[in-house]
Amino acid sequence: MYGKVSQNYHLTNKKNLFINMKRYYLAIGKDPNDFIPMTFLITGGAGGESFQRFLQETKTLHKSTV
Repeated sequence: MYGKVSQNYHLTNKKNLFINMKRYYLAIGKDPNDFIPMTFLITGGAGGESFQRFLQETKTLHKSTV
């Protein structure tokens, strides 16, 4: 049903939903990480800083579960 709501781009697009929620929590003075699951927006491809952070976090989580 949510895909049929007009003007829904910022609700049905995961990237924009995350960005909007992050902005909202920052605007009300709260830490977005207290409310939003860990999320990575990968920019710049495999050589980008965000992808490298994703890899590092994945390795850390894997080590803690083994």
